[in-house]
Amino acid sequence: MTKIKELSETFEVFEKLSKMGDKVNIKIKLLKQHKNNEVLKWMIKQTYDKQITFGIKPKPIKKSNKEYKPIQGYKNYLEFKDLLVNLANRALSGNKAASTITNTLKTYTRPEQDCYMRVLGRDLGVGLNAKTINKAFPNLIFRIPMFKGNKITDKRKAEIQYPVWCEFKADGFRMQFLIKNGKGIAYSPGGIDFSKRLGHILKPFCSGPDSYWESEMIADWIEGDEYEYESQWGKTATLLRTGYSAKQGWMKKDLGDDFNRALKNELFCRVFDRTEFDSFNSGIDKTPWKARDFKKRRWIRKFNNPQIKFFKGKLCNSWKEIEEYFDLALSFGYEGLMIKKINGIWQGKKTDDMLKKKNEDTEEYEIVGYKEGKKNFKGMLGSFIFKDKEGNLVHCGIGYKLKQRKEFWKDKEKYINEKWWIEMVYQKDPNQVAKSRFASFKRLRPPDDKSL
Repeated sequence: MTKIKELSETFEVFEKLSKMGDKVNIKIKLLKQHKNNEVLKWMIKQTYDKQITFGIKPKPIKKSNKEYKPIQGYKNYLEFKDLLVNLANRALSGNKAASTITNTLKTYTRPEQDCYMRVLGRDLGVGLNAKTINKAFPNLIFRIPMFKGNKITDKRKAEIQYPVWCEFKADGFRMQFLIKNGKGIAYSPGGIDFSKRLGHILKPFCSGPDSYWESEMIADWIEGDEYEYESQWGKTATLLRTGYSAKQGWMKKDLGDDFNRALKNELFCRVFDRTEFDSFNSGIDKTPWKARDFKKRRWIRKFNNPQIKFFKGKLCNSWKEIEEYFDLALSFGYEGLMIKKINGIWQGKKTDDMLKKKNEDTEEYEIVGYKEGKKNFKGMLGSFIFKDKEGNLVHCGIGYKLKQRKEFWKDKEKYINEKWWIEMVYQKDPNQVAKSRFASFKRLRPPDDKSL
């Protein structure tokens, strides 16, 4: 297949995907049918791979009425590729980048403009994400394998083999440090590169061996401090400039000139695991946790950097000891514990070799509103709204199955008019700031159901 034909086919595939709604498996099947289309894969990678950044948000351009012609379209595609390379390398930036994008795309046809503007906006608007894409095109989108712990359940609790290592769990932001040949990168779980912002923390890691470090970024926080952060999580979000702080109002005052001082003195990296670089690439390290932990602690001590620490922990020989240590963690303002098997291995996925026990509870509230979903959940329930005990309006937008989102949306008015109740599992805030944080749906019940 010629590249000219691949480009035309790419536009056709995007058009078909846009009409498939939430049919993920059908989308994957369609993409697999075009596994040899390099233009399609390039376009998707440029859009969804967060390792690639363009440093600019495209401005609206005047729509073209020109007729699409394949040969000229391919020339335009090659020109657009060069444009993205220059944006990614920062050869183009600021006003010059904005004007170049406008002057380039205004000569294209409408289909090209629509598609390329979406690439620049990092969303093709066809309901794709990294997980779906990688099922069709394995490893096309860069995703960092992460060692994740499963939630503790009665079954998992009964299967615990003592002793186990219990470690305080903080309310921070996950961060991975990948080191190779004395150079490193710092990535969030979503693949966002924090290397520049966290350069002062990344540097000590680069002085060590080729490794993959898993950590939580946590800000030093005291209630009622100078800048009136509402929580430790809020201050961490502000210092990392994640966008959550502005969106959710966690920061009440602008840090101004104190930002760099706070970033370098009040933001800490708490390491909870380390594996060899080769093991990271393969997604598994069969070295027992105890041996990995020994190397982790030895290197952190060698770094001798006050911003890099490990979590406080202890060996527990019974569930009673775990509960006691859990209470101690909460009293210090942590959100719970991580429970690790002494001989557990590292895997880049969720596993029972590490379990998490968080300060969660189940409660129910009367439904007072609803919100429609966005993107993949358009035309379905996005969240139910309820009032917590303090009278705050809280959204419960996670925990629903796709089928439930569709069914609840059809009867959305009924749940308000008949005063239905929503039961949720929610995470308690150790600092008592937002008592219904991360509310996750469990079930609905009508007002006359007294079973709860």
